[in-house]
Amino acid sequence: MIRATLEGLRSSVLPCSVVLILLVGAVALGSRRMPVFSTVAAWMGAVVAIWARASGAVDASRWIGLGLALLTVGVAAVWVLAAEVPTVSEVTLAFFPGALAGWLWQPCVGEALGEILQQAERQEVSSVVSLGFYVAGILTPVAVLALLLTVAKGRAVRLRTTTGAALAALVAVLVLGGWESQVLGWLARMSV
Repeated sequence: MIRATLEGLRSSVLPCSVVLILLVGAVALGSRRMPVFSTVAAWMGAVVAIWARASGAVDASRWIGLGLALLTVGVAAVWVLAAEVPTVSEVTLAFFPGALAGWLWQPCVGEALGEILQQAERQEVSSVVSLGFYVAGILTPVAVLALLLTVAKGRAVRLRTTTGAALAALVAVLVLGGWESQVLGWLARMSV
């Protein structure tokens, strides 16, 4: 677990991790009242989507990515347009941008992640826990951001909510337009 988390933390500075950090960071920014819990919900969405693809439990079709992108656009619209979103809804909605991030992520595979993905391919349930720790390592900078946002409440909430929604919507539009593979390929090539 520690090895997976440390490898994830090292991967957090690589360009291949940008899609995870960007979308989950957008969730932290977009959350009005509960950035930490929303970030945890997005992390869960990412882990579920990554494991589903790695295990082969869900076909890696473009339709799932498009569906998650549409849900993410909807979440971004709710964050911007709804002045008061119930807390439970805010946290629950954060799952979808996280799942989109996990679905799009093209990992920089190190030794620990390679073992985790092999376990997932054999559909070993223990791989979900290991993958969760790995992704938690990648998302450590976002967790710090979420904690800082929880402490720093004030007038900037509307601006950060709009910024978070815009970032999430930008990635979703890239998916809907079919441009995400070029951008993600470019980021993966930069990571080598």
